[in-house]
Amino acid sequence: MTISILADYASSLALVLLLAFAYGTIHRLVTRARSSTNVLLGSLFGLVALMQMHRPVQLAEGVIADLRNVPIVLAGAFLGWQGVVAALGIAMATRFSLGGVGMTSGLIGIALAALIGLGWQALTKNMDRRSPLTFLCLGLATSGSLIAVLALPTPIMMLFLTNHGLWFVALYAVTVPPAAWLLDHEIRRLHDEQRLRLSASGQMPANVMGWDAFTNEVRAAVAAGTNVSAAGLLHIVMRNPQNVQPTRGKTARAVASDALRRR
Repeated sequence: MTISILADYASSLALVLLLAFAYGTIHRLVTRARSSTNVLLGSLFGLVALMQMHRPVQLAEGVIADLRNVPIVLAGAFLGWQGVVAALGIAMATRFSLGGVGMTSGLIGIALAALIGLGWQALTKNMDRRSPLTFLCLGLATSGSLIAVLALPTPIMMLFLTNHGLWFVALYAVTVPPAAWLLDHEIRRLHDEQRLRLSASGQMPANVMGWDAFTNEVRAAVAAGTNVSAAGLLHIVMRNPQNVQPTRGKTARAVASDALRRR
C-alpha cells in the first residue's frame, strides 16, 4: 500500500512540475493570452488528475484513493476560474465514470480541492511575494478535501481515517508546495517580462534625452567650444548577457536593455 501511494506521489509530482515549468512556454508559443493559457493548462492538469484516477490505491470494494486533488488545488490556486473549470470538468467526469461506493465522496473531494485553491489565491493575491510558509499552508490546506470521506459509509470512512488519513495529509504537505512555488515563479517571471516590454515600448520621459538627441547636443557643445559639464552619468551593464537569450527568449536582451536605458 505504502509503495503504491509513493509511486502515485512521484508520478503526480513529476507531471505537475513539468506542466508548471511549461507555463511560460505555453503562454509564449501557444496561446499568447493569459485566459487561454489558463484554460489549456487547466485541461492538462485535469488530464493529470485523470491519470491519477487510473492508477488508484483500492482501500475497499468500490473505494479508490489517489492524488487527483493535487493538480485540482493547483488549478484553483493559480489558473483562475477558467483553468479550474477546465480541470474540474475532466476530473469530475472521470470520477463519475469510475463509479463505486466512493463516487459521491470523490466528487465532493474534487470540488473542495478546487475551492481550497481558489480561497488560497484570494487570500494571497495581494502579497508582493509569497513566502515558502504560504506554499506550505496551501499544502496543508489541501488536506481539507479529506472532509469528503464523511460521505462514505461509516465502516469505510473509519478504515480510511484510521489507516490512510495521515498518509494523505503528509503527501499533500510535501507534494503541493514545490509545485505551487514553481507555478508562482513561472507566472511572476512572465509578468516581469510583460512589464519590461511595456516599459520598453513606452514613451521616453519628457526630461530624458534619447541617445541621438544626447549625441547631437554634445557634438554641438564641443563644436561651439562651450565649457559643458555633465550633471550626471549612469552606466548600466547587463551581467551575463549570453545567458539571457536561452532562458528568457530571443528578444529579451534587447527589450531589457531598452527598458533599463529608458529608466
